[in-house]
Amino acid sequence: MKVCCKCNSKIRLLSVVKSIYNKNGLIECDNCKSKFRIKNYKIITTIVILSMVAVLSYLNIWCETTYINIFISTLIICIITILVFIVLLFIVPWEEYRE
Repeated sequence: MKVCCKCNSKIRLLSVVKSIYNKNGLIECDNCKSKFRIKNYKIITTIVILSMVAVLSYLNIWCETTYINIFISTLIICIITILVFIVLLFIVPWEEYRE
C-alpha cells in the first residue's frame, strides 16, 4: 500500500481504483487532498491497452467465432486490463501532480 509523502497516511485502494477512470489518472490522498500521478502515465496506459488488444485479437483467431465467445473473451480481457492497471499503480513510482 502506498503512503502519501506529505501527511504519511495510507492511500486507500478505492482511491487508486478511482484514478483508473480519471482522464489524467490522478490519485488523491483522502487525508490532505494531495494529488499524485504515476510516472509516464500515458506511455504505460498505451502499452497496457495495446497489449490487451493484441491478446484479444489472438484469442479471437484461435477461438471459434461465435457471439458468446467474443463476448466472453472481451469481458475477460477487460477484467485483466483493470487488474493490470491496479497492480501497475502500486508498482510504478508516483510523482506529485502540479497543474
